[in-house]
Order: sequence, then C-alpha cells, then structure tokens
Amino acid sequence: MFTIRSFVVVLLICFAASITFSAIIKAEDEAEMKKDIKSLTGDFICVLPMDKDGNVKAVIASGPCDGYAPHVHVFREAGTANVFSIEATPERLKELEQSTERKGITLAGKISGSTRGWILYVE
Repeated sequence: MFTIRSFVVVLLICFAASITFSAIIKAEDEAEMKKDIKSLTGDFICVLPMDKDGNVKAVIASGPCDGYAPHVHVFREAGTANVFSIEATPERLKELEQSTERKGITLAGKISGSTRGWILYVE
C-alpha cells in the first residue's frame, strides 16, 4: 500500500533521474553541435553597392570595410568554387569588418544551405 511518504520518495527519485537524464542529453547535444563546426580557409569578400542603378562590385578590401556604405559579405573557400554568405552576431561581424586580414583567413562556423546557396554561420 502506498503512503504519502513512499509517494514523495518516488517523486524525488523521478526528479533526480530527470535532472541526470537532462544533463546527459545536454552534453550530447553540445558535443553534436561542436562536431558540426567546420573551419574554412579562404578570402573575406565585400559586395559593395557601386551606383544608383543597383550595380555591385565584389572586392577583397585592403583594410577595414566598416567605413564603406552598408554592404554584405561572402566567403570564398580557397581551392574551391564554394562561396558562402556570412552570418554572424553584430559584434562578430564588426570584428570581421574591422580586420585588415582578408586573404587566406580561417573562419570557423556551422554550414547550412543547399546547392542553391550556402551560409556560413561564423562563431
């Protein structure tokens, strides 16, 4: 026969098991996420608006590009034809824009996309 005391003990055991299981799952998820992180070496390219007609020019800036008009960035992987759109936190993107190193740099991040376009989520 169940008593309130035995019921509370069972609840506490279930709660402890739940916390343990949750911690194991979280550690496995973090390990899986780190496995998805890839390091790529290549060139950081600015796609700059050139005129009012909407023409753009892809350039590897010789210095920081945060002083140019707002623009997007892509990353061309060295030795391949792979081009990735860059996604990052505003802080990380600012770091990349202010960097003077543009050629032969290594970026680490998660890659997603398809044959129509690839995105590198920079860490």
